[in-house]
Amino acid sequence: MATHEQALLRYACGLLRNPHAAQDAVQHAFIKLCGIGFPIRLDPPALQAWLYRATHNAAIDYLRHEKRLATLHENAAQSADPPDPTPAPPDRQSQVLACLQQLKPGEQQVILLRLQENLSYKDICETTGLPSGTVGRLLHDAVRKLGALLQQAGAL
Repeated sequence: MATHEQALLRYACGLLRNPHAAQDAVQHAFIKLCGIGFPIRLDPPALQAWLYRATHNAAIDYLRHEKRLATLHENAAQSADPPDPTPAPPDRQSQVLACLQQLKPGEQQVILLRLQENLSYKDICETTGLPSGTVGRLLHDAVRKLGALLQQAGAL
């Protein structure tokens, strides 16, 4: 299990941008694994795909919960003081992360699995449950959109 933990943490961190939430998502996946009695001697690629999918689902649940909380906080903060009109310029990594967050969730997922986790198309298909043509299209669209967003943000 330790062999999968670091890769799952990187993946969850890429989706959530919060290391503590990423740890929770990975922990949730491992707890779910123990709870359902998933056969540990199962084919390693199938186990890896299942763990990525469980981590992804836990991360999406976290994001949904955070979105609901953000809406509540936004409504409460409308009467608060306006933010500082001159924020510090973002560094390049922050710009890339901000642009990545503007992609659709499916595009974020495949680009993180391919570029950050260095998974093959086959592994991405097993992890996401998507056909290879869909994975290829999502990757193509994600790279194209990310490039345009980075140019627009002045990060390229």
